[in-house]
Amino acid sequence: MSPGYLAATAEAGPGSHRRRVTFLEGHVAHEAPKMFGAASGSIIEQLTAMREVNYTCIRISLSMCVCVCVHICIYMSLHISIHIYREMFGAASGSIIEQLTAMREVYIYICIYV
Repeated sequence: MSPGYLAATAEAGPGSHRRRVTFLEGHVAHEAPKMFGAASGSIIEQLTAMREVNYTCIRISLSMCVCVCVHICIYMSLHISIHIYREMFGAASGSIIEQLTAMREVYIYICIYV
């Protein structure tokens, strides 16, 4: 904007106000596409970068949700299997129940400590 202001302020004498306004209007009309294009380009670049960060955060969150859901499903399937075998086979299912219980405990250990 400096060249437009300098040219406008150089005007003096009768009708100088109108000439200053004309200089400034002409300068703004000529330079506006470049000035606003540069400003909007910077904003668009920053928004694009923010979008990528947001997508990454969403992907990580969804991955974590899927992992938690898988862990819950595995744990619950082991837990339910123990109860099903106990109901179906009673005392005869003792070794199977012990194995499933051990698997469940190992799975819990892996989830917590690994």
